[in-house]
Amino acid sequence: FVSAGVNGIINGVTVSAPVELDICAKSNVYLAIAGNIISDPEAYAQIKDSPYYVGAVGNVDSASTYDMVTYLVKSRGVKKLALVNLPAGTSNMHDGRYEGIIQAVKDNPEVTLVAESRTGNLTEGVQNIVAQYPDIDALIACAGGIEECMQPIISAGKAGKILFGGFREE
Repeated sequence: FVSAGVNGIINGVTVSAPVELDICAKSNVYLAIAGNIISDPEAYAQIKDSPYYVGAVGNVDSASTYDMVTYLVKSRGVKKLALVNLPAGTSNMHDGRYEGIIQAVKDNPEVTLVAESRTGNLTEGVQNIVAQYPDIDALIACAGGIEECMQPIISAGKAGKILFGGFREE
């Protein structure tokens, strides 16, 4: 977009806001981030004072999964939890969701995170978790389409037995 001569970019999927802003600032292009906030204090410190940083709006990803886990524990009696996510560092959004789950597990000692898969192939990750831990109460997918994570649960005959929480970014 910068090489195309735009004046501003609204980025819906930021990977590294400091790097993206640096590219924009060198070309006098404004950058706004939509769809997630910059939750990394170090990254935010690098961009906040730039005249080319317009701002960011979005969900606090860690709060979403924190609340999801807390609900599953308190309202649905979940004791054994698993998660599937993209590899660490793939995106701020997915890392934030992961952090929320980890914090919620720490704050709710009645639940145990028994398995996690950090992979680009989410379907395979869920298949492996369900095969190895068929007695989990719930699985949260921090990334991916719901279908690719639900199908392995259905195929294993665990629909209605394993609760599922996920996101639909689209």
